[in-house]
Amino acid sequence: MDLSAPGSHVIAGAGGGTGPADAFTQSIADLPAEAALGTPGDAAFDGANSASIIALLKALLATLGTANRAADGSGMIATGGTAQLLFGGIVPPTGYLIQNLSADYLYLSDVGNAAPAGAALMIAPGGGYFETPANYRSVGPISLYGATAGQVFAARYW
Repeated sequence: MDLSAPGSHVIAGAGGGTGPADAFTQSIADLPAEAALGTPGDAAFDGANSASIIALLKALLATLGTANRAADGSGMIATGGTAQLLFGGIVPPTGYLIQNLSADYLYLSDVGNAAPAGAALMIAPGGGYFETPANYRSVGPISLYGATAGQVFAARYW
């Protein structure tokens, strides 16, 4: 087993050896680029591709402990019969929720302009909503269609 392969690191055990009983190998390739991998004070930190288990745990805890805060994108249909982009055209990084607060159907799409026909999802009037499932990543910006101007909706993205 090659413990010096890129994306791996070795942490010596209490005996100071590097044999299987004295070493731990952990891939850090899947950590997000923005995750801090510790400091030079952390054992085995080389500032590039290697970090100690302490540094790795710090990065994982920082990543897992960071909740994505929702941003508001609520509003109303500006021009009836025309699709409009939600969230200023930003593709939601991890998910979104849209609730129809109007008395008529709304249609949403993340694969092009929303319309009553085609690949759009229909949101029922009077409180119907759509929320992205866990681990869903939007294909593109969210487009919303309403038949009449003034249809109100609540929307959040995170």
